[in-house]
Amino acid sequence: MIISRSAIRRQTFFVLCIIVYRTILEAYYLIFTKDFAYYGLIYEPRELIESTHSWICLVISAYLVNIKMDRVSNTIHLLLYLVCFVPSSVLYSMNQKLDGSYFYCLFLTFMVIGIQQYLFNGFKGVGQFSLSLANFKYLGLAIYLALWALVIWQYGFKFQIPSLSNVYEQRELFKAVEVSTAMKYALSWLAGVLNIAFVLHAALRKHYAWVLFGLIGALYFFSLGGQKSYLFAAPFTLAIFALVLRFRRDFNLTLTLLFCTSLVLLFLFDQFTEKEYSLISSLFIRRSLLLPSQIYYYYCEYFTENGPNLFAHNFLIKSVINSPYQETAPVLIGERYFSFNANVYANGNVFADMFHNAGYFSYILIAILLPLVYMIIDYVSKNKPIAFTLPLLFMVSHVFINTGFVVTLITHGLLLGILVVGFYPNNFFKIERRIIQSEK
Repeated sequence: MIISRSAIRRQTFFVLCIIVYRTILEAYYLIFTKDFAYYGLIYEPRELIESTHSWICLVISAYLVNIKMDRVSNTIHLLLYLVCFVPSSVLYSMNQKLDGSYFYCLFLTFMVIGIQQYLFNGFKGVGQFSLSLANFKYLGLAIYLALWALVIWQYGFKFQIPSLSNVYEQRELFKAVEVSTAMKYALSWLAGVLNIAFVLHAALRKHYAWVLFGLIGALYFFSLGGQKSYLFAAPFTLAIFALVLRFRRDFNLTLTLLFCTSLVLLFLFDQFTEKEYSLISSLFIRRSLLLPSQIYYYYCEYFTENGPNLFAHNFLIKSVINSPYQETAPVLIGERYFSFNANVYANGNVFADMFHNAGYFSYILIAILLPLVYMIIDYVSKNKPIAFTLPLLFMVSHVFINTGFVVTLITHGLLLGILVVGFYPNNFFKIERRIIQSEK
């Protein structure tokens, strides 16, 4: 495999962005330790040699992240790298109380997956399937409207929009409504998958009235139970859609640059605040980036000490294996490490959740299962409009960063998203043909 000079330059630029990204995260970690030591953000740095090793691991793994836009899975893997691996390297370097084996196992996992992303490109020689535009439109619309009818029949059509800062009362009222498990899945799939697909298809066809309908639908789903993910799913999808159309081959590099630039600008802004951090940086950096990696280490520590759960809470296995734990992992971790705050539900990312079920063997499992999902995603999205496939699959798989593997596939609708993309018509938009040609 011959690598062009242009590709080497682009990859090196990506690595430099990652170095800046981690540097800013470390600076914020130091700042947050002043007020959030009780939350577990403790500054007890490792020896220089150990910290240097973590930087070397960072650079090696960054060079193995495939940033080409020749497949959708590269973008999904890039997101996991930015949100799961890089922050974990910060926690490892800044807090020597955390067991380093969990960081190095995660590093090896990303290395193995990164190499597979370069060597394997989907299911070669396997025929693809799709529907005609007319059949997809009528079948998809029928399913979409049927689920809309079910949701309205069950929950009514009242817009009781809660404040973004106070959604818990609305969530409690929503949980109090007695509905079947199938109904819960129907709402989750409608709000998190089908409505996104509807908005994207309407945007591709430039049917902006239908785009507006989808956005209003997102507002309605949010009003039911105060789920912020339902509210922001469609607008965020349109933002990704616009970036894909604008940057095309450079989308992955642009996404990394957005992460990096956002942190740098936020850091400069926060230097003028009294505490050197703001509500925005606390929410976006501490809660969304550092805390999930902190929880990852807690999962690994707890289930190393107490033994793995062996997938006993999984609906496919719980009838065969009895769980050694009465509570689920998020409840156990919340009670053990965040006891200062009642009812903390500490969701772990896909790596944490897999470790809680399989211990150290989880790294082998995830190094097999994630590339398999990537290959399936690349198979169904081949020859399909990338401005449709990438935003949809990105949105339904991004929950890997705070949810387990099976829950992401079933509950959050990654499997359904894969089916939608698989049946979606092959390229028929001129702009998409120009994108495909420019990628060759």
